[in-house]
Amino acid sequence: MSMPRLAPRLGRILLALLIVGIAAFHAGRVFRTERMITGGGISLPLDDSFIYLQYARAIAEGHPFVYTPGNAPTTGATSLLWPLLLAPPHLLRLSPSLCVAWALALGLLGYVLSALLLARLGARLAGLAGGALALALFLMSPFLLWGYLSGMEIPLYATVLLATLFAY
Repeated sequence: MSMPRLAPRLGRILLALLIVGIAAFHAGRVFRTERMITGGGISLPLDDSFIYLQYARAIAEGHPFVYTPGNAPTTGATSLLWPLLLAPPHLLRLSPSLCVAWALALGLLGYVLSALLLARLGARLAGLAGGALALALFLMSPFLLWGYLSGMEIPLYATVLLATLFAY
């Protein structure tokens, strides 16, 4: 492979490693603070996050669209796909802490994928400087970090929207 072809690939790899490193740093800060607040446990900041986990558990128990078995189906979850993505640890009958960790891991994965997509989209629309600025603003926003690690469907929808925009 010639050097001119290798440079963009190497740049994308380094960018991905940088984003993963920054995401890991942010996650470490958030989880350290959370463990200090909760006395060592992990949790989610919103009651709605736990509502999604309840719907995921009901799906795993064979009761889709039901908040608790025996009740009528409900539209209480605003996202149909997010509870399905939260269901795997419930299907494996893992502990509640691991179910919360799964939701946080999905959020962190969405954060990394969104950052990668945003950098590529920014570069495509405004050159290297535009991509760098878009990425820096994204990675420095505490509001976005909180949203992605809230256990809500934000990482799913933001990543899908960015991927759709990039593909378009």
